[in-house]
Amino acid sequence: ERVEPRVKTAKGEKFEDWMDKPDEFFREFGDPLAAGGGTGPRPQAGVNGNWQCSACENVNFPRRASCKQCNTARGPEALKIVQEYVRSIIEQAQ
Repeated sequence: ERVEPRVKTAKGEKFEDWMDKPDEFFREFGDPLAAGGGTGPRPQAGVNGNWQCSACENVNFPRRASCKQCNTARGPEALKIVQEYVRSIIEQAQ
């Protein structure tokens, strides 16, 4: 089932302003496509912005800037996955 993102920017802001700033995007809007509730399946690396930690291989949701399991910061490859996910959210919302 496709979930429509519910994202609105403040007056004067453009969605493009958020494309390369995923951490700020998630702080401002949350993850509008997340199912929520914690009852769904475990995240899969590379799906919906989920990224795998390079240190412990735990798969993290895109809103996490560091690994939930070992606290290692999200690396450049993971950042690219998350940025692509944020861009897809913004493109769907436009």
